[in-house]
Amino acid sequence: MRPKTWELSALKLLDRLGAQLRDAHEPEQALRVGLRETHDFFRAEQTCVARLLPGRTHADLFMTRPGDGEWDLDALTRFIRHERPPLRPGVLIGPLRRRGAAWGALAVMRRDEPFGHEDGRLLVRIALALSSAIERIGQILARPELSKPGPVQY
Repeated sequence: MRPKTWELSALKLLDRLGAQLRDAHEPEQALRVGLRETHDFFRAEQTCVARLLPGRTHADLFMTRPGDGEWDLDALTRFIRHERPPLRPGVLIGPLRRRGAAWGALAVMRRDEPFGHEDGRLLVRIALALSSAIERIGQILARPELSKPGPVQY
């Protein structure tokens, strides 16, 4: 069980993230906020948003922090497809959904400190908040500028 200070910090993160997402008017803005807040809270070495575009066989990196991160795209693809891939130690992935279907993943990586069970549950809550915000904002994949292959450097 995590200390009460961690729980309080997690609740503050979710509250702060919710407020920022309510102010977001573009899907990319919501994802950027979520990426930054997640990266900072987990003190991650790397954080990314991966997406699996319709008709594609493999996921691509949509946003990364830092921009030169190394990710296992096969594992991210399999996660998005609900195939439960084995993950390297120090990696957590949360599902991003749209209209009830998986389209992407929010992932964090760090090597210095292992993630706990509570960390995974929090990441899923963050991903749910992002999915809800994107659903509210509109259809992310229908927008041409967000459907182009390639990462967005943040």
